[in-house]
Amino acid sequence: MIKFKIIIFIFLIFIPNIAFSPPRLANVRNYGARPNDVVNDTINIQRASDLLNAGGVLFFPVGEWIVDRFTIGSDVEVLGESKDTTILRCDRQYGYNYYGVITNKDKGNGNQNITIRNLTIKRTWEYGPGAFDEHIYFENVKDILIENCIFLGTITYPPESGHSGKGVSLEGCQRATVRGCKFYNIPNNDLAVHSIQNVYYGGHKLEGNTFIRDIEDNIASIVIIAIDGVSLVNNDFYAPWTCIAVETGKKLNGENSSGIVISGNKSFGAAIVLSELSNVVVSGNVVTNAGISWRGDYGYNHGNLLSITGNSIYNSQIGGYGFDNIVIIGNTILNSIGSGISVLSGKICIIQGNLIDTCYTNGMEIVQVNHLMVSGNIIRNPSGAGSWYHYGMWLESTNDAIIESNKIFDDRNPPLERSFFFIAYGQRMIFRDNVGIGCASSPVFDITTNEPIPTYIQRGNNIWNGILE
Repeated sequence: MIKFKIIIFIFLIFIPNIAFSPPRLANVRNYGARPNDVVNDTINIQRASDLLNAGGVLFFPVGEWIVDRFTIGSDVEVLGESKDTTILRCDRQYGYNYYGVITNKDKGNGNQNITIRNLTIKRTWEYGPGAFDEHIYFENVKDILIENCIFLGTITYPPESGHSGKGVSLEGCQRATVRGCKFYNIPNNDLAVHSIQNVYYGGHKLEGNTFIRDIEDNIASIVIIAIDGVSLVNNDFYAPWTCIAVETGKKLNGENSSGIVISGNKSFGAAIVLSELSNVVVSGNVVTNAGISWRGDYGYNHGNLLSITGNSIYNSQIGGYGFDNIVIIGNTILNSIGSGISVLSGKICIIQGNLIDTCYTNGMEIVQVNHLMVSGNIIRNPSGAGSWYHYGMWLESTNDAIIESNKIFDDRNPPLERSFFFIAYGQRMIFRDNVGIGCASSPVFDITTNEPIPTYIQRGNNIWNGILE
């Protein structure tokens, strides 16, 4: 009898703790949600999510589920059975800022360890009052994985509507990975990562995603980066109606974003635009019908530490203004719509080992750059426009420069290039060991000889049309 009472006591103490512990997997079907009908399942989906107080998996079987918005907490994975056949459809017709179809619960204190996987999130309405509607909006979340998802937008709104949905927006989040996802016709930014007050380092990895825009009236930047520590690697961008693939900006505290790596991406019709940045690497990208550009202030807030290496550019150019400490090495530029490489306003710049083949204007244009080295570059057939104001290399107001071992040639018949070099208002420059073949006029058009200030330009061992200078 005593043994029996002990067994009953143990059962009453321990079994209820097991029976009423929060579920680790919540299948939304088990909480009243039903796919492939006209009923909005938001309430039932949220009820299932609320049961995962200690974390777990919110599971969506195959089907199309109608939902406005639901929130999730820490240590939760939202899992679809299949990204192609598990669809969360949002028909909400009015815009809300910082809202999202999926968002996190505790934006003030923050959440952590959130995963979204194997889903299609589809928005069917992009018209309403001025606001951003996101497919996913997370704020102040640490450790995020968004993987193998599809984000479908609807670019049909009139421009005057002021309403534009976003794909994934991460505000003040840290250590997010967005991997293997497809973004299709998102009306505004497909993917945006920003800082918030006191959170300026992201540590994000955006890799292996595909961004597609095949509707003409969408000109918003595809990816926005305004936080430190972001790598954008091995993504594909397709936008035949030219827009910006990647755009960077300042953090919330007004400082330049820094520690950005943009590498191994392929882009058709979408440019890489770098602004208000420090310490950035752009390498190994293949860009067609668009280029790589940077922009800083002409005044006090120059960008700083920019490395552009090993990129391939077709039907566009590499160029920008207002950056210091620039390295441009080993890039290939074919059929530039302007100058092949253009650097305006800055100091400490190395341009080395680049191949520029056929330009509409100058092969290179370098203006107001001090402490410059240009060496080992090959420029073929610049001045495609045939203008007398286009040259192989245009150097203006450039001081303390070494220009050496470059080859510039024009093999058209007759040659269209006026001169190999144009030099104006420069001081303390050395030209040596350069080779020029074929030009329509004098090899070097040097107007510094007429300037009242001594220029101290040294020239030697250059070969112009087979003749040693």
